[in-house]
Amino acid sequence: MKNKEKSFFLKKIEELKEQVAIQRSDGHWNYDRYSLGMANGIIYALYLFEGGYPKYLKAPDVWLKNIVNKENVV
Repeated sequence: MKNKEKSFFLKKIEELKEQVAIQRSDGHWNYDRYSLGMANGIIYALYLFEGGYPKYLKAPDVWLKNIVNKENVV
C-alpha cells in the first residue's frame, strides 16, 4: 500500500473512532433502537478495519425517548 493510501485509511479509522465515541455517549445510543443500531453499526465498521473483538452496546431497560419530562412534553 502506498503512503498516500495508508494515510487516507488511517484518517478514516480516526474518523470512525470519533464517531464511535459520539455514538457511545449517553443520550445517543440509548435514545431509541435506531440510535443503538447506528452505534453498533459504526462499532462493527471500526472492527472491520482494526480487528479484535467489537464491543457492542446492549439495549437499555428504558429508552430515553420514552421518559417523560418537562423538556419533551408537547
